Amino acid sequence: MADVDEVQEVPTCRICRSEEEPGLVQWLQHSQKKYCELCNYSFVFHKRYTHSMPDGTLPVWLYTRYLLWRGAQLVAYLLRLALVLFAWLLLVPYTTYRVWCMYFNVGDRIADLVLGTEIFQSPPRSGRGWPEVPITLSPSRLLHAAWKIGEHLFEVLTEHWLQSVIVTGAVILSFAAVFLLREWVAHNIPEPQAELEDDAPPADDPVRDRIRAAALAAAQARAENMLAADPAQLIFDDMARTALAQRDPDAPLPLPNYADAQQEFANLFPWDALRNGPEAPQDDDGWEDDEDDAPQDDDWIDESESEDDAPLLPAPPAPPAPAPPGDDDEEEEEDEVGWDDPENADHFAEDIEGVLEAIGLHGPMMAFFQTLLLLQALAVSVISIFVAIPYCVGRLLGFRVLDIVLLPVDLLRTVTDPVFEFVLSHLTAPLAPLARLAEPGQASAAAEASGGLWDALRSTHLAPVARAIQDVAWKAVGLASGLQAHTRGTALWERALCIVLGHGYAFLILAAEAHAGHLLHGAPVSWAQYVLKQYLRVAKVLLFSVIDLLLFPLFCGILLEWCLFPLFPGASFARLAGDFAAAPFTATFCRWTSGTVYMFHFAQFLSAIRSVVRPGVMCWMRDASDPDFHPIKEILETNSLLQLRRIGDSVIMYGAVLALVFGATLRVLNLVPGLFPLYWHPMQPVLHVPLDLLLVHFGLRLSVKRTRLSQNARKAFKRWWVWAAKCLRLSAFLMGDEQPDEMGVVEGRTWLEALRTYVLHQPGAEHDPRFVRSGGYARVPADDHPAPDAQLVIATDAEGTPVDDEARTALAKQEASIAKMKEKAAYSIVYLPGPLRPRVMVLLVLLWLSTAAVSAVGFVAPLLIGRGLAYVCGVSGMHDVYAVFLGVVVLVLGTLVRHCTLELTPRRLAVEEHVAACVRNACRVAYVLGAYAGLVPLLTGLVLHQYLVPVQNVTTDGVPQLNVLHAWALGVMALHSALLFILMVRPDDYPLLWDVYDFLQHGRIWRVPIRPTARTALLPMLAVLIPSLVLPYLVALGSLAISGDWDAPAAVHQLHLRYANWSVLLGTLLFALGAIVPHRLDFWTSVLRDELFLESTQLCNYDEQDEKRTHQNYGPLPDRVVRG
Repeated sequence: MADVDEVQEVPTCRICRSEEEPGLVQWLQHSQKKYCELCNYSFVFHKRYTHSMPDGTLPVWLYTRYLLWRGAQLVAYLLRLALVLFAWLLLVPYTTYRVWCMYFNVGDRIADLVLGTEIFQSPPRSGRGWPEVPITLSPSRLLHAAWKIGEHLFEVLTEHWLQSVIVTGAVILSFAAVFLLREWVAHNIPEPQAELEDDAPPADDPVRDRIRAAALAAAQARAENMLAADPAQLIFDDMARTALAQRDPDAPLPLPNYADAQQEFANLFPWDALRNGPEAPQDDDGWEDDEDDAPQDDDWIDESESEDDAPLLPAPPAPPAPAPPGDDDEEEEEDEVGWDDPENADHFAEDIEGVLEAIGLHGPMMAFFQTLLLLQALAVSVISIFVAIPYCVGRLLGFRVLDIVLLPVDLLRTVTDPVFEFVLSHLTAPLAPLARLAEPGQASAAAEASGGLWDALRSTHLAPVARAIQDVAWKAVGLASGLQAHTRGTALWERALCIVLGHGYAFLILAAEAHAGHLLHGAPVSWAQYVLKQYLRVAKVLLFSVIDLLLFPLFCGILLEWCLFPLFPGASFARLAGDFAAAPFTATFCRWTSGTVYMFHFAQFLSAIRSVVRPGVMCWMRDASDPDFHPIKEILETNSLLQLRRIGDSVIMYGAVLALVFGATLRVLNLVPGLFPLYWHPMQPVLHVPLDLLLVHFGLRLSVKRTRLSQNARKAFKRWWVWAAKCLRLSAFLMGDEQPDEMGVVEGRTWLEALRTYVLHQPGAEHDPRFVRSGGYARVPADDHPAPDAQLVIATDAEGTPVDDEARTALAKQEASIAKMKEKAAYSIVYLPGPLRPRVMVLLVLLWLSTAAVSAVGFVAPLLIGRGLAYVCGVSGMHDVYAVFLGVVVLVLGTLVRHCTLELTPRRLAVEEHVAACVRNACRVAYVLGAYAGLVPLLTGLVLHQYLVPVQNVTTDGVPQLNVLHAWALGVMALHSALLFILMVRPDDYPLLWDVYDFLQHGRIWRVPIRPTARTALLPMLAVLIPSLVLPYLVALGSLAISGDWDAPAAVHQLHLRYANWSVLLGTLLFALGAIVPHRLDFWTSVLRDELFLESTQLCNYDEQDEKRTHQNYGPLPDRVVRG
């Protein structure tokens, strides 16, 4: 024991330090990992090989066999990849689309057969058929025929590939969305009946009162008995009960006495007699059937009621108290921090592995085929139930609601009409001459009878009313005929109309079954009510989702384009309609995208207002960033008419802001001659350098961060709101800052005095003798969750007491609404200068004018500056987007110069150290820009042009014309992409590159370390780029000297240079292979030893200074053992 006590416990992993190797190996085989998942320690095993293993390098034929085996694995994987891509990208979409088209054709054919029309047309077939197989079986002809068959099969599968992918994706996503919606509703929205039952107060129940009284009496008797009990007897009984629980389960139990058992059962539950009452019948067998086989709980037994009174036992320890709410928050914070843990890479790898197994790239092929068939069956089932059947119903019935009742009669007439017509034609044949003699008189009488009513109406004073009724009736008939004709069309929207009608009829049938089914067949209709409820929920969510996510953004996009008409030459509604007619999908997607972008920025603008003003000012509008906001729940719980009214209000607000800020402003600016329309030629290049691309990649982020655009904009925005609130005397209401000088006005003050007070910031207007107090107080919301159906602003005094009866009534209604809320709404008392509505209208006008002015200046000023610089430089016809970019660059540079001028004050310039620091930083910036932004990108671009990117401009003599600026821009983009790729692939291997990237992104170029970067990046890159650029010319000179083509044309010299480039590139590849193959040869040797000659493995104990890892017989668990 002494030795054990002397051993100090250290926190170690009990898995990777364990010496039980079989269990560890089995776990590694299961997890397919070679390291501990708790401490990331890589296990080290001592590998023992057989005596037949050769020393040193293995025979060549083993390497050859290994390479062939790896090649076969690669070919098998490529074949599997091709099969998976073919199945998911071609076979499944093609099959789904063919089933889709087949159901539509079948529905058309059924409608034609039932209604007796000829609308159905067989789908057109492609002109090319299957190629003929040659009769003579020569190999070349068979190969050619196989190629033609494969080509034709590929054409068939890809003929409608885009439509197939869209249909398949829409079907699968729709099913997933509906399924997830149902699950979300089932878990987050309780049934209304359940909520009512939970909210209802408990009713008085005499049985429950008797049970409560009996339980209280039993508890009091139990406490008295325990006080008089013997503790030793209680301990003995507890030990006996424990021994009984630990006995052999196969041992026979003593048979209890029937009467004693029944009496004991009755004593255990004495309230059953109270529940059943004195006249309740006794069921002798009920307790045997229900309780005999149930395990007994000793906690129900009162030890004090045994034959020997048991003494008092010490109370068991209380359960641990629940953790405070703060612990949960800390755990959530730890979970959030855990996302940055390196273990997330393992979880991400496991997720990727699961995705690869799901699509069939990993795992058994049988699982892939099962997933493929399951998804295909799911798609076909969804199309059959939710598309094909409703389409057939809508195609048959159309807008003829009454034909639902007459449909069985129509089906019956298709059989009976031919029979009756045949019989009647033979029975009425003798009466045909008499019918022909009576036809003229019957026709004239019918004409008189039909026209008499309308002629009589036209001859009276009701003639105008009769004509109006007739016109309305004919228009209604024409509209109904037109809608009915559309249900017989074959356009996409006409088929969608039939599907919607089919679902509508299904909804009517379900509603009739749910409300009147019990009257028709007497059976319960709960299933119909449930299906109808789910139907309504899905339809409601789908309808409002389409409105919110598709129609609303599309409306904003079209309105935005109308607002921007002055910017583009020839823009009009006719051209817009032509775009929709020529390319409907592209036009719709572009307008939807622009509308979505506008809605996002408008929501950000509202969030910025909400962050500046007092909490509760924006309570009338839903906060999109509120974590408690659930749009699906709001759609399901809100009345449809109220939801439509809210959407209408949003449409009016978004449209009004768009029309006023952009439409009105641009049409006012359009009055300036020569400003609009823009010179719009995006495909016409001005410079050989992609200036816009470079500015977006480097200049935009740098300028935004260095100018602190977001921080300065936020400060300016807040200052504007403070100024506007002070001008309107709404500081207390808008900003929550009650100003004494705003609680009244100074009578007789001139506008010059007011301007002087505002400019000089002279407070204390309330001390002016002419100051007269005005206004009052009001109770307003203090957060963004006010009481529903209650007045927002209630007039009160400073203590919050209502000022009149109307305010008292509103306050009582508000407090009643607050009492029903789970989270009580907060309210505060603020000062209001007077009528609030006019001041809010003035505030909105000021906000509109300020926003329009900022937008106009922010766009027109850079445009004019860029046009002016282009005119000075002699560049005519420059694209105006380039002009705006140029103007923005000039403004940013001016801002930076002004900032530097303000920073470098004369006092600081007089300090010698500061001057030295400025000069040193300027030299560092010049060095970094010259080396990393000038020399290295230029050499990179020249090397790329030398080997990979051919020069397009060539003279008549065959000499390429290379633009240096274009080569430099190409090098800049290539180096930036390479830097991002390295940091993404190997983020932990090059910390210096992360520092350089951070300095470049934040514009702190002078902080880039000179010597480390030169040693790590600059010198190695120059050592590679300069020889790569010079060596082909030296090889070409040697080739010319050997061939003697010194006096040959320039085209021949370029041909020698091209061959030299290929030679140098081939030599570089061979050199790289020569450097890589020896390292790979060692790896292949280790793998072959493990695969062919491994005899056993032994886990090595953990050692902080493990030197066995470098030995060839020590290493991780071999793949052969991991695979099992």
